[in-house]
This record gives sequence, structure tokens and C-alpha cells, in this order.
Amino acid sequence: MQWFIDVPTGRVVRVLGLALGVVILTVLAWAARDALSVLVIAGFIAMATHRPVSFLASSLPLGGRKLAAALVFLGLGAVATLITYLIIPLIITQGQELIARIPAYIESLRSGDSLIGQWLLRFDAFTRAESLLVNVFQTIVDSAEITISILGAIIRNAIGMLFVVLIGFALVVEGPQRIDSAERLLPIQPRRHFRELRDRVFGAVTGFVNGRLIITTIAAVLTYILLAGLHMPAPLSLAAVIWLTGLIPLIGNTLGAAVVLLVALSQGLFITVILLVYYVCYQQIENNVFDPIIQSRTVHLTPLTVLVSGLVGLMISGFLGALLAVPVGASIRATGDYYFQHRRSRSPMGSSAPG
Repeated sequence: MQWFIDVPTGRVVRVLGLALGVVILTVLAWAARDALSVLVIAGFIAMATHRPVSFLASSLPLGGRKLAAALVFLGLGAVATLITYLIIPLIITQGQELIARIPAYIESLRSGDSLIGQWLLRFDAFTRAESLLVNVFQTIVDSAEITISILGAIIRNAIGMLFVVLIGFALVVEGPQRIDSAERLLPIQPRRHFRELRDRVFGAVTGFVNGRLIITTIAAVLTYILLAGLHMPAPLSLAAVIWLTGLIPLIGNTLGAAVVLLVALSQGLFITVILLVYYVCYQQIENNVFDPIIQSRTVHLTPLTVLVSGLVGLMISGFLGALLAVPVGASIRATGDYYFQHRRSRSPMGSSAPG
């Protein structure tokens, strides 16, 4: 009895070469992950702004795509500048007010009049917090490396964002020409399939962007109404914070709510508790109702797929993975749908075997 399989040597060499190539590409991709992240984000921005740029370029003179892209990116820059103008003064003024009120909060808790104060006194939380703060401040004072590292991180992020914008702009301007040049190298039939698939993928990314804009606008409007009703300071600026952070899937609202709650602490514990309850309830509604329903309609994914995609992306690559998980999933869905649709169209329906 023969207990081995005779495999041609050439096939073994090809399989081993393919496996070695995959390992090498994986190692190189991991080594260049920062640069690849910049390229991925720039490509995402390019696909998201492709349709607005194309629409604007169609109404401009010949060769107006550069001008259209410049106008779109300038508009995005103006929006970012406006949001920054609304947010930065708010953070400074409310941060100063919060710092000024911290001693009064501590004294009120030390008195033990409230339930929270009694709980903190029972577990000797004040003494432990004071020793911890002393150690933290002493470390900050003694070590200039922390300040240097923070400044370095800010500079690196600013440079990285500049590269993202420049590469995204170049992709928007030159991308269609490069894609058309690549399409002309294909035969006629594959070229048609490539164009249809490209349009579906671009539509998936655009649908994701539109869905996020709808969701974060709803959150910002509701936040503004609530903050104005509670007579919170700068409700428009806080709503802008919610709108900006809401663009991040899954964790965006938590980040925005943290900023709002920090500002609310300067107005009193009662308002802070009201806002905390509101954000806990709203985030559950958005994550389980608004987000899956809207994303399922805009990127044509089921609510469960949207939730799982966002969670997997968050676990794999943090913020970047959470941001790109849904459009990547939508692109894969569009590719798979097109592939199976094409196969079904090529398969004869209702054919019978010859007798």
C-alpha cells in the first residue's frame, strides 16, 4: 500500500516561494506601517472627495479639476478652522474655570455632607489622591523629557496630517488619469467590469462618509438643544466638539461626551449627572439603532456586519481600524456582490442536461 503522495517538485517550489513571498511582504508592510497608514488615510480622503470634486470640475473650464480639488480642500480646511476656533477658546476658558472650582469641590467632598464625600472619606481616598498627585507633579517637574516627547508627538502628528492632505490632494487630482491609463491596458470586457466595480467601491466609501455626517449631525443638534436648555456656556462650541468627534465610529461619541462632561463640572454636579445619564442613554441608542440602520442603508451592510466590522477594526488597528473598517467592509461586500452577480449572469438558468 502506498502511503505517500507523489507531488511534482515544481509545484512544491511554487508553493514554498509563494509562502516566502507572503512572509516577506508581511514583514515589509509591518516595517512600513506608519507610511502605509498615511497612504491609506490619504486614499480614503481621495475616494470620499472624488464625487464632490468631479461634480465641481464638470462646471468649470477645461482642466478645472485642480481648481475644483483646491476649492473642496479649502472648504474642508475652512470647516476645520471654524471648528478649531469654536473649540480652543472653550477649552481654555472652561478649563480655567474648572481648575478654579476644584478646591471648592474638594472642600465640599471633605466635609462629608454628601454621599460621595462620605464614601471617599471611608476609603481614605483624599490622602491617596494627594500622594498620587504629588508624585505625578514631581515627576513632571523633574523630567523635561515628558514635555519634549509631548511636543515631538504634536509635531509628528502635524507633519503626518500635512502629508495626508498633500497626498490626498494629489490622488484626487491625478487619480482618475492614472486609473484611466491603467484601464486602457486591459481588454474591453475586463475594462468594463473594472469600471463597474470601481464605481461600486467609490459609492461604498461615499455612502459611509454620508452616513457618518448624518449620524454626527443628529448627535450635534440634540446636544445643542440639551445644552441650551440647561443654560450651559458655549453650547454651539460643545455641539461642534460632538460633531467633530462623532466622525469617529464607535468611540467618537465617548470622546466628545468626555469633553462636554468636563465643561459641565464647572457648572455643578447636578448638570453633570444629567448630561452623563443623557450620553449613556444616547450612545446606546446611536450604537444599536441609528448607526446600524443608517450605515446599512448608505453602505448596504447589515447592522450586525456594521457592528462587527467596527469592533474588529478597533481591535486590529485602533482609531484607524475603526475609521476604515466599515468602508473596507462595504468595498469587500460590493466586490463580492459584483463577482457573484457576474457569475450568475454567465451561468445558464433553467438549462437541462441533454437526454
